[in-house]
Amino acid sequence: MLMPMSEPQQPQGGHPGQPQGGHPGQPTHLGQPAPGAPAQPAQPGQQNAPYAGQQPYGGQPYYSPSTAPSGSGSGNTAGKIGFIVGLVSLGLSLLITLIMQFLYRSDGWQAAQILNGANLFISLIGSAAALVLGIIGLRRRGAPHGMAGIAVGLGIAGVAGALVSMLIGAFSWVLYL
Repeated sequence: MLMPMSEPQQPQGGHPGQPQGGHPGQPTHLGQPAPGAPAQPAQPGQQNAPYAGQQPYGGQPYYSPSTAPSGSGSGNTAGKIGFIVGLVSLGLSLLITLIMQFLYRSDGWQAAQILNGANLFISLIGSAAALVLGIIGLRRRGAPHGMAGIAVGLGIAGVAGALVSMLIGAFSWVLYL
């Protein structure tokens, strides 16, 4: 025989992992005693809720500013700086290479040669700095290594490119013999 249901029934035990007791719709929070339990006096300087008489929204634990999990401040600073230096070095190198192409087409050979030397210097110094900072970032234990690894990759590629470009420039006179 089927019985009609008037309202959905809540299980007596509540959800697994939640404390027993309490009233429906009233969340139990960390640091607060369960209903019916003896109240414990608050420690000096300790808060159980963000404001006196108010409960945190949705049963989320309340963190005071001194105990809040840190966000962006706990990153790998050397890795981030190495990543940024590597990207800036790569971007400047590509921009200077583009400008040099315009100078070659407009018969600005001397300016293009000076700019080529500046490009090699900027690329080599920036890539070496990215490589060193990336390696420092990779050696930090417990820190994220994503940007530091990319900085090492950018540094190796930039240093190798600058050295190959210098070698080609140094021995290009052989092509004109």
